[in-house]
Amino acid sequence: MGFASGDLKSYIDKKLFDGFSIESRYFINKNLSVGLNLGYNDFRKYFDRQEYPTASGNISAVQTRYFNTVPVLATGFYYLNSISAFKPYAGIGIGAFVSNYQKYLSTLESKHTKTSFGLRPEIGTLINLKNGLGLIVSGRYNYATYSYQEFSSLGYFEFNFGLSFSIEK
Repeated sequence: MGFASGDLKSYIDKKLFDGFSIESRYFINKNLSVGLNLGYNDFRKYFDRQEYPTASGNISAVQTRYFNTVPVLATGFYYLNSISAFKPYAGIGIGAFVSNYQKYLSTLESKHTKTSFGLRPEIGTLINLKNGLGLIVSGRYNYATYSYQEFSSLGYFEFNFGLSFSIEK
């Protein structure tokens, strides 16, 4: 579940449930892991017909805005409790955010795709159930250096709930 903040909130002010991520974590020891994360988040908003100024005059149009990101991040996490079924953690992801901006005024379109440097701090917990199956609950803040038209940077919160699978040696 994504919640826009900053410039993204000004551009699209809704929360959305359109997103997913796939992550792999390798435990260096019981308290530290490193890994890779690949995700996708989609934000969109529709506006009723109104008049918009353009370079060649005003246009009466329906406006549609889309913004989606694909974060590709190297991650590192520290786990506070290594012996319990609940493993609270804190960590960070560092890497690239591929961002896709789209705005339509009827048939007039503005599109922009850019790869930007980004960071994503995260806190959460792993909940071990049994036979390597578990749950993961986390909160993240995504920040990227994306800039274009209404954007001087990109930021949004995520709340995540998912399954985890552990492969023991």
